[in-house]
Amino acid sequence: MMEVPTATTVRKLKLVFAHTFRPKRMRAFFDRFGVTEQTRIIDIGGTALNWSLLPIKPRVTVVNVLPKPDELPDYIVEWIQGDGRALPFED
Repeated sequence: MMEVPTATTVRKLKLVFAHTFRPKRMRAFFDRFGVTEQTRIIDIGGTALNWSLLPIKPRVTVVNVLPKPDELPDYIVEWIQGDGRALPFED
């Protein structure tokens, strides 16, 4: 009988794939949109992982229903806990 992977195993595999494929995808995003350190980005429902993968650090605000992870350094992204359906920004 096949063993069902645990949640921890799935998370570890996800991280391996994230560190392999996401940097390439993020480089394509940066190139396509001309992202620089002066670029401002609002990532609704995102995480800090994508923004920590490349040397260019745009000014990113993440809006997520989850609280800011304790281990997240402030210099990677600004974290706002909120609902993407009712953003706390002016139009």
